[in-house]
Amino acid sequence: MGMDSTVRLATDAKEINVAKEKLAAHVSKRRQASPVYIVEVLDTATPRKVLVWGCLSNCRSLTGRSTRFAAVWDPEAEKVRFLKDMWRTDAETTEGESDILRILNDAKVEHVPTLLAGGDLPGRYHQTMTQTFTSPKQPWVLTKPSVLDKWTHHRLLEELIPTSLEDFKTPKGFLQALFDAFLAHKGAYALGFLHRDVSDGNIMIDENGRGVLIDWELAIRVRDNQGATIEHKAGRHDRVVSFPPLPLGPVGVKIHGQGTWKFMSCNLLAHKALQKPHGLPDDQQSFLWIALYYILLSFNPVILGDPLIEDLISEYFEESRYQKNSHYFTGGNAKNLLLSGGSVLSRIAILDNKPLGKWLETVLSLFKAFHLQSLMDKSPDAAVAFGRFTASDLEQHDALEEIFRDSLDAGGWSPIRQPKKGRSDTVRNPVHTGNAPTTKRRSE
Repeated sequence: MGMDSTVRLATDAKEINVAKEKLAAHVSKRRQASPVYIVEVLDTATPRKVLVWGCLSNCRSLTGRSTRFAAVWDPEAEKVRFLKDMWRTDAETTEGESDILRILNDAKVEHVPTLLAGGDLPGRYHQTMTQTFTSPKQPWVLTKPSVLDKWTHHRLLEELIPTSLEDFKTPKGFLQALFDAFLAHKGAYALGFLHRDVSDGNIMIDENGRGVLIDWELAIRVRDNQGATIEHKAGRHDRVVSFPPLPLGPVGVKIHGQGTWKFMSCNLLAHKALQKPHGLPDDQQSFLWIALYYILLSFNPVILGDPLIEDLISEYFEESRYQKNSHYFTGGNAKNLLLSGGSVLSRIAILDNKPLGKWLETVLSLFKAFHLQSLMDKSPDAAVAFGRFTASDLEQHDALEEIFRDSLDAGGWSPIRQPKKGRSDTVRNPVHTGNAPTTKRRSE
């Protein structure tokens, strides 16, 4: 395991057998040949020891956050827990995910993971050093001066063993899970935190069928404890994603802002985050794109012209253009068209679940007001309106929350989930097509 003294092979036969018995349901057959490891998680002064037998997700890249997830056996509590291990940006404007979860848990924010232990791993072997060797004064540095952040090894233990959003049981249960995650987002924002990566992979379902918003590693403070706004430089802490193989091999490409490509806002996909940082409207728009994505795949919508679902998924969620001069991806043309009212999806009917169709129609009206403001390049204080909504409605959670509640309270929900239509594989294993950047964050 290199110089990581917090991970070691388990040697006690009884301990190994118990761990394998308890974790068997969470370890795939191809990973069951893996040995059992003892992993330490920071818990005040005394590290907490858990047993790991194969990861739910492994990193395959030498760059990025190297995120790993695993169901683990906690011998102290005699329960199966959830372990997350990654490298985080260690900058003045960022905080560790475990620190954020402690704050959310202490404030009793609902629908977020319950943290059991976690923190940065101590010692010089758990911090990067590349950032100390980027000075152009060094004779062997051939690249242009760049600002690199220090990265620190971070590990946390959570109570929740998550189930994918894809595994929702009923149509109303799907929207309820989405709303629960939205309420978690609202609760965190009230404490000054912006999530910045609202995606289907970060909305899980608990044992009661309720939604949980996970992965707070990219969250930042947007207000301090006194409520004062914290300004963040646009484009800071850009995310680097891998580009499909080119004749010269794969390269890293920056995205200004944070998020998962399929569900990023029009603003971020168009790189307007260079002028205005990732904000609350961007995160709220992600809830719209998650809902539309699942509506296309799981709710058999009636669409004018009966287009192929595969084509719609590619057009609305995977389309991108590689800008050779800037080495950036841009995208979101179809999303922009939809919010402008000129899309084939502007009139979409969900016959078996009319409250969900009404939710989509109303939320589109809400975002059209904000989009119109963006196109007109007006300030948030300008009185740009679409229907009963104004652009400023997205500067807080109230408008979208009301739409959620109205739809969930309405009658007309089908108790039966319809079989998925078309690109069923794109929900659980998002991939890129053409020149779209990969969205498989679990491998970062």
